[in-house]
Amino acid sequence: MNAAARALVPAVIASLLAGAGCADVAGGAVDLSWTLRTTDGDDTTCSGSRVTVMRLWWEHAGEEGSAAWPCENVRAITDFEVPAGPALLWVTPECADGPAAAGTFVAPPPLSRTIETGEVIGLGAVVVQVQRTRCDEQPCICS
Repeated sequence: MNAAARALVPAVIASLLAGAGCADVAGGAVDLSWTLRTTDGDDTTCSGSRVTVMRLWWEHAGEEGSAAWPCENVRAITDFEVPAGPALLWVTPECADGPAAAGTFVAPPPLSRTIETGEVIGLGAVVVQVQRTRCDEQPCICS
């Protein structure tokens, strides 16, 4: 077991033991982290970009679902709610007033993963590029 998996095990066990000692396991879980970069390649922060939420989407058998977290968390894990079977997974940033407009960010394309009930899929670090320069010439994220 690698170091990342060893670090994740206590968190998963704690989430299973939370509450009354039982967890609803209706599917699999997804673990991910994210970082924001400008389209020029510079580091930026959620607050500096005015991104308030990072949303993980999944599509399984033609149905979509999602989970969201404060962007400044920079890491999250879903509940065991992602339906088992083949799924597409992708992330989108959101502003205080809703989803970021298309063309103001670049996120990785949807990833295909097979979700297993009770298992955790790790997506690793996701880099989202956000438009923050030349806002007088083009739309910027969360302006």
